Amino acid sequence: MRRVLIVTFFFPPKPAVASQRLKGLAKFLPEFGWEPVVLTPPLPGPHETSARVVQTEYSHRVGHLKKSVGFKKEKGIDQQLPSSLMRFCVRLLGEVVVYPDYEAGWQPHAVRTGLDLLSREKFDAVFSSSGPGTAHVIARELKDQSKLPWIADLRDLWTQHYFYPWSPVRQAIERRLELRTLANADALTTVSGPLAEKLAQLHRHRRIRVVPNGFDPDEQPRDPVPLARDFILTYTGTLYPEKQDPSLLFQAIQDLRVRVRFIGRVIDPASLERLVQKYGVKEKVEIAGLRSREDALRAQRESPMLLLLDWMDPAQQGVTTGKIFEYLAAGRPILSIGREGGVVKDLLVETGAGTHESELSPLRKRLADAVSEFERTGRLSSEANSNRIAAYSHREMSRKFAAVLDEISPGSP
Repeated sequence: MRRVLIVTFFFPPKPAVASQRLKGLAKFLPEFGWEPVVLTPPLPGPHETSARVVQTEYSHRVGHLKKSVGFKKEKGIDQQLPSSLMRFCVRLLGEVVVYPDYEAGWQPHAVRTGLDLLSREKFDAVFSSSGPGTAHVIARELKDQSKLPWIADLRDLWTQHYFYPWSPVRQAIERRLELRTLANADALTTVSGPLAEKLAQLHRHRRIRVVPNGFDPDEQPRDPVPLARDFILTYTGTLYPEKQDPSLLFQAIQDLRVRVRFIGRVIDPASLERLVQKYGVKEKVEIAGLRSREDALRAQRESPMLLLLDWMDPAQQGVTTGKIFEYLAAGRPILSIGREGGVVKDLLVETGAGTHESELSPLRKRLADAVSEFERTGRLSSEANSNRIAAYSHREMSRKFAAVLDEISPGSP
């Protein structure tokens, strides 16, 4: 069996959706002839895979800066500055210090540990996944020294990211770093067709492959989870009120017997509360807060319908949140709300797992019909295609990655 060194900042039990893509890869890649070894910073607890995980030392530049000036570690720097002028000056400083990202302090430790591994053990390829872009900077150094083939996986784009946080000047400088770094990669991968097209505009004449995110087929609760007695529409995951808009939903449920439950982190709770008050749905909306992953998965299974709030910005049309794949695994009808079109709608149409609505009248009718069916039968019918859903498992994701590894590796079968 050939071996691949996976360079990633996010890996379970780090609580991030990004971790699940790497967890699935580490778990299922051996089924396709590749043994993974994961290179990552210190984890907050024991990892849950059978893969070998090598944890490096880690230095957080911003953390050191906070400590040196006496700031509290748990609060952002902006929150601890007394004036807007000081916040502006610190942001300008951040354009230089936080380069290419907040995790740049990981680079020397990861390169040192990675080169030691590559010198002592036999590997056949290197794989890196971003964000952060520092993971690719590390992998480039490892490739330069080892001459091994390298896949750079951009599950989130780098300087083309839709939430790129820095100034145009910083972006232009960092884009040169991205081009210089990824020029050495033997293949680029990303999660959707639209993102692959954006990558191709910047990285011309490069081998680019689409490998969608997925779900772990073994992760769902083993015991049957009974449906709730009430019609509950459940959302799990992080909610960004400025980037996802539940206003249409709140208008649609005003006269319906529907409860909406948000499980996870709400970035701006006050904004969500204002919308709840504005549309008079306070008695219908529950903000449940953070729960364990196991509880969130169980909540998905007990809900008659699952809610997905798609990104509102057209620039994000190639982005599929990792939650939609968990929803596919849960086997409950999915209701997606957002702008017209995009990869989320395409995915729901392909799998038959749900519907996407962008206007009030069709949305209200869809919900009214669902409530009526649920009250009449105690369940909702589904047109989901199990074979097409299975194509989005982590096993199939790993099969696609293994095919790319085979493609770029000398002597591949």
